This record gives sequence, structure tokens and C-alpha cells, in this order.
Amino acid sequence: MRKKSNLNLIRIDDHLDYVVASNMSSLFLAQLSENYDIRDLFKEILSNEGNELHLRKVGDFGCEGTYSTLQLRNLGLENNCIILGYLRADTYESFFNPGLGEQIDLKPEDSLIVLAEN
Repeated sequence: MRKKSNLNLIRIDDHLDYVVASNMSSLFLAQLSENYDIRDLFKEILSNEGNELHLRKVGDFGCEGTYSTLQLRNLGLENNCIILGYLRADTYESFFNPGLGEQIDLKPEDSLIVLAEN
């Protein structure tokens, strides 16, 4: 929230740290309508407690270079997180759930999209 005029869009409470775009809300509701059992998953990742979605810089994570998705996921598990995808720093393109055999060339300024507690 860089613009002061947009601050009225959020409340400053313990339970609200971000604004979810309406298209994301629609996706959550559509998934819940098809499978109510994933309610606890959304509760986990959308609350202030437990695991949350994070962007981790590749350079800070120590995994610059070329990896398969499977190798990256194993590296994530070793670091107590689940790697869901990555974000290219030069184009701001995000890639979710790439194929396990897909080769991904990561630069230090790219980011990994991870599910982690911290």
C-alpha cells in the first residue's frame, strides 16, 4: 500500500495483513464449492497463524543455477517449506506448479514462491 489514499481499503487489525483481489476470492470460493474438504487448507494459508505464502529470493535461499522442479522441491523440504513456483525478477512473470522434470534456470534476484511457517 504505497498510496496513502488506499489505506482506507484495509483495516489495521490482528487478522488482516493484506488485500485479496476479487478474482482470487472468486477462485477460492469456486474451489471450496467443488471440494469443501480444502477449507482447512485455505484457513491455514490465509490466516496469521501457521504456514503462509512467501517470496524468498533465490540468492538468499542459496540455489542459483539450473534445477529440475523435483530438485527444487526436495531442497525446499530440506528447508522446511514447500516450493510452489517461482517469480522471474526481470519480467515479473510467475510460474506455478511446473512439471517435475522441467529445468528451471534461477538467477539470484529471482524469487521462489513458498509455503512456510516463517
